[in-house]
Amino acid sequence: MARAKKKVKRKPIGGPYLAAAVFCDSILQGEDRTLSAIRIIDRVNVTIPADAPPDLPSESMKIPMAIWTLLMFKSGSEPGERQLRLTVHSPSGKRADSLDKTIVLSDEPTGGLSLKLHLGLSISEGGLYLVDVIVDGKTITRMPLDVSVTREEVEPAKPVSRAKTKRKRSAKTKRSAKTKRSR
Repeated sequence: MARAKKKVKRKPIGGPYLAAAVFCDSILQGEDRTLSAIRIIDRVNVTIPADAPPDLPSESMKIPMAIWTLLMFKSGSEPGERQLRLTVHSPSGKRADSLDKTIVLSDEPTGGLSLKLHLGLSISEGGLYLVDVIVDGKTITRMPLDVSVTREEVEPAKPVSRAKTKRKRSAKTKRSAKTKRSR
């Protein structure tokens, strides 16, 4: 007599899940559509020219900056439309939404969505910036980015030594005198 197989109830696996959230120098996409994040970073140095205004950067004079950001989501058992928002927190605690868009996660549990973003930031000060990744109103992760702001140094003008100038002139004078004599 054959035994009847019991149906095993599987729990939903939940979702959506965040598979990756990184800042990087560039993102490559292969022929098979796989993505590679090149030089993953969490620290950036912004250099300001020496002749820039003294209040740069500030709230009134922000430095625009764009950084490649890779976000990868897996659908789990929750495919479909989702609302994605990225909120940037400055070191002083000010918040600004950087992205607000509808995304669609594919039906298969291991499917999902990969986003390659050139995220725009407005730098008003150096310090730790935090980017919240929010899906359907729930914060999934927080991405830290340490921004260091440095100003180029002005190179002091090198004083011209008069003694060297006189020596050079006298050497020229001697050469021209030799040339005149040899004629």
